[in-house]
Amino acid sequence: MSRKQHSGDFFSIMEQEEYVWAMRTSVNEQKLLEEQEEEMEDEDDEKVTLFDREEGTMNMLLVYKTTILASFVPDEIIFNLNDYTSKTFDASILCGDVSGFTELCETYNQIGSGGPSRLTDMLNNFIGAMVQEIMSHGGDVIKFSGDAFLALWRCSQSYAMRDYIQEAINCALVIQKSHNNFITDVGVTLRVKLAISSGAILFSLIGDSLLSHYIEVGQPILDTKDILEICHAGDIIISEKAYAYVDVSAYLTEEVSGGKYIRIFGVGASWRQIQKFSTHSRYATPSKFLEETDSDASSSSRESLLKRRQSSEFALRPMVNEAATNAKNLYEHLKKFIIPPVMQRIELDEPLEHLTELRQITVIMINIVPHSITFDSLIGLVKRIYRIITIHIQKFSGCINKVSCFDKDLMCVLIFGLRGLKQDLECRNALRCAGLIYEDIYVLSKVKGVSIGVSTVSNFKFSYKDSNIMKYFAVFLWINLSPLNTFVFGKQMFLELIFI
Repeated sequence: MSRKQHSGDFFSIMEQEEYVWAMRTSVNEQKLLEEQEEEMEDEDDEKVTLFDREEGTMNMLLVYKTTILASFVPDEIIFNLNDYTSKTFDASILCGDVSGFTELCETYNQIGSGGPSRLTDMLNNFIGAMVQEIMSHGGDVIKFSGDAFLALWRCSQSYAMRDYIQEAINCALVIQKSHNNFITDVGVTLRVKLAISSGAILFSLIGDSLLSHYIEVGQPILDTKDILEICHAGDIIISEKAYAYVDVSAYLTEEVSGGKYIRIFGVGASWRQIQKFSTHSRYATPSKFLEETDSDASSSSRESLLKRRQSSEFALRPMVNEAATNAKNLYEHLKKFIIPPVMQRIELDEPLEHLTELRQITVIMINIVPHSITFDSLIGLVKRIYRIITIHIQKFSGCINKVSCFDKDLMCVLIFGLRGLKQDLECRNALRCAGLIYEDIYVLSKVKGVSIGVSTVSNFKFSYKDSNIMKYFAVFLWINLSPLNTFVFGKQMFLELIFI
């Protein structure tokens, strides 16, 4: 009996110990599992934190790159990135032409080592000062073309046309007063002549989703061309149509060309200061601009700090700040307006100063004279010509550096041999490309004349950098010394290969 009890007690004790052991094991396993889960959660938190940091860094970089791209294009493009239809709006136009530019290039070319860098610094100082004045007066610098620039004040319902014209005049007076007779470090004096007009402007994007540019045409631009023909360095001349909006006693003036134009010397007795324009107020933010928000990026304090710094840096260009706010939506669309060599440097996070160099390149310069057609038809012709040029130049690894209607009839400058696109037999490729382009443009019914020049030159190549606007220039003496190294008889073309 006692044995059975002992035995029973023994087995009972064993069962209890096994139960306790099993319970302890399960508890330990549970604790182990909980510890493993906590470790995994900590690892996940670390990964999430690391991911957030990486994502925040990527967002910061995206914002920075977007501001760079946006600063390469005018506000009109930021507002309409994918709208390739022609848009008509009233505007006041200011066109400037720099005197002494060719002499300056020649002088720096003779200097040799250090010439390109010094030329870049000098032009940044001179052109940058004028650009700052234009933007501080509410203007938008639309285009640079060699030694000329075009700015406009797009009219809105907030102000009358006379206010925009007066602001353009005030800006021109400040430029002539403060920045005319700019003496460079090599003794060359830079001066500027300014033409002002107003009226309807047609603006349109040209190209496609891979490579795009823009063009602007209109009677005011033609008027500024005519004014610059009679203008002297230091002059401010306004068209009669634009001057009709101005109070005659607000400025000191004199008639030019029998009253067709008016030269402005300074302010008069009834001159008044008008309210400064907000560039952003002239562009209603489109709904597609805000399809997605950067709320995730905004949550990062570092990125918010970057955005605040960007906002301060681009205070004169609110549309650049708007682009930075919508960087995720706009970055890919802005890339098509930047030529590949520059875009490659931006993608690799290289300083744009590295684009400044002395490089031998081959240049094609195309001048196209259209028949007398409407401005709408001219826009259509430019789009077709741009498409022709794009198709052929991509076969030979070239770049379209300039498309302009404001300083010549229709001027296109193509460049071969830029960094990343250097090839053997470059001159031959340029000649073949020029021939193919000529054959396709020659047959267009709306084209009156075509002239194409091909040249191999040593090129001062640099990017103009200002706090609010960036432009990529290719400066070479051939274009400045002889805009057309070809002769046109009807539609006959003579290609002249010049080595400088």
